[in-house]
Amino acid sequence: MEIAQSTLSNGITLVTASMPHTRSVSVYYSFRVGARYEPPELAGICHFIEHMLFKGTVNYPAARLLSEAIENVGGDFNGSTGKESTEYSVKLVKEHQDRAFDVLTDLVRRPLFDPQEIEKERRVIIEELHMYHDTPQDWVQVLLDEVVFPEHPLGREVIGTAETVGAITREQMLEFMATHYVPSALIISVAGDIRHADVLDAIRQRLEDWPDAPAPHFAPYTATPYSKRVRVDQRKTEQTNLCLAFPSLGYGDPDYDALTVLSAILGEGMSSRLFQSVREDLGLVYDINSAVIGFHETGLFEITAGCEPAQADAVIAATVAEVRRIQAEPPRAAEVRRIKDYVRGRLAISLEDTGSVASWLASQLTLRGAIRPLEVMLAQIDAVEVDDLVRVAQRLIVPKRLCLAAIGPLLKMSHYVPIVTW
Repeated sequence: MEIAQSTLSNGITLVTASMPHTRSVSVYYSFRVGARYEPPELAGICHFIEHMLFKGTVNYPAARLLSEAIENVGGDFNGSTGKESTEYSVKLVKEHQDRAFDVLTDLVRRPLFDPQEIEKERRVIIEELHMYHDTPQDWVQVLLDEVVFPEHPLGREVIGTAETVGAITREQMLEFMATHYVPSALIISVAGDIRHADVLDAIRQRLEDWPDAPAPHFAPYTATPYSKRVRVDQRKTEQTNLCLAFPSLGYGDPDYDALTVLSAILGEGMSSRLFQSVREDLGLVYDINSAVIGFHETGLFEITAGCEPAQADAVIAATVAEVRRIQAEPPRAAEVRRIKDYVRGRLAISLEDTGSVASWLASQLTLRGAIRPLEVMLAQIDAVEVDDLVRVAQRLIVPKRLCLAAIGPLLKMSHYVPIVTW
């Protein structure tokens, strides 16, 4: 895989990955803007804009025409809004790659924002919000963000609230888009059987006349004392959904790779410590996982599980005990070697497809500002040692920093406070 990068005169960054063995081409237009860029009264506006871009453009004036332009040749067409970026993507066969550039360019430069479509999509988004609220394993993540990042954009649901979505106007969307959708905030990533020079010419023809403007940035996150570290949503559900987390590291932190390995030891895969102890030995859960979620300057190290409501206390206690054990009993060298092979293997396997490669390149440039080649990432994972894991565990696994979110037929919130404190 040969990676090449160029910057257009107006600030647009293009990165390509040549994958000659493939038949598909994947194209990502990724903007450095997401939910954490929004003021409270406009919560959800990034996601609303993303939806509206698919409702019609100058050259494709209806949602059906946009989708048909890609789907009629067997392609995939999608968009997503995150906390720190917004992406639009197309994947199709190589011979139709110019169509991907045409459609995505029209999408981000010439959307219509038809007033009638805005009102229809407003109702659709509020229904989407209701759908997530009615899915406990999804909504518990929202509650966790609110606990870990109180009164901060990182703690808000990307979709916003029914109140803010209901109040956002067409003029506010146009103004927000004009401010944040600027060339210097745009990363274009293309992966497939392509030549960098050809893609650069295609992008220049379509986008180099777009005048640049300063791209706004978000306010840095400042940690605050955790006065309420437990959030419980009492519902009559068959399962209790639990999410425990420690505020963690930004993805530029020198310890981020060590944290990735630590998470894999604790809760990634069926041979992880949590899976073996909480599921296999105690039989308390069907599934339990850990994950690292990174932002620019902060993040989350979280553990999620679902269990019978009567077993919620036992699951929390067993999880906390396993987390504590990794401090008292650091992993041995053999376990670390095995887990590093697991992490390296999963990473390499994840980058076999043009879509995953294009997404990976776009996210690295959009969020990190630079690309770490796969070989460098694998080497940095391989360099993690037992001492690094001990240091990260001591740095992050601190009782007063543990947060809990739970959904189910639970006891009062005060019941769970001592359980998550040791």
